[in-house]
Amino acid sequence: MNYKIVEREEIKLVGMTEKIVMPSNAIHYLWENFTKRCDEVDKVINKTICYGVADNMLETNTFDETVAYEVSEFTNIPEGMITKIIPKQKYLVFTHVGAIVGPKGEQFLSKTYENIYSKIIPTLEFEIDNTFNFELYDDRFSHALENSEFDIYVPIKE
Repeated sequence: MNYKIVEREEIKLVGMTEKIVMPSNAIHYLWENFTKRCDEVDKVINKTICYGVADNMLETNTFDETVAYEVSEFTNIPEGMITKIIPKQKYLVFTHVGAIVGPKGEQFLSKTYENIYSKIIPTLEFEIDNTFNFELYDDRFSHALENSEFDIYVPIKE
């Protein structure tokens, strides 16, 4: 799996968050709930791009998941939604290709993460910030298609 190094400026997000304990399908429901209400978010930079941010990942198999839009400024935050700022940061960016879950429940995305964190990153000379990462979903993404793509951003320390 190839990667690239990208530096991103600060990212302002408005969305919904939930504590996730793996294995769990609660992320799917979080996305459903956000999708139903995403039109309530003001000042969205690009409605074809969504973020899935996993942070507070210091406990095994437990993290906070936020699904959100990037906004230009925080105004009129809908009830039940939160704001989040991801600071300016350098990242290793990996592209997940294919469905997230297979037709028989195969966890393809979990295998991608396992490859990234267990096989690829240990061979690289970067210090990883393990407190968070995020997924960027754009027009390349489709829930079920095997040619679907989205990017996984893994922060690196300077």
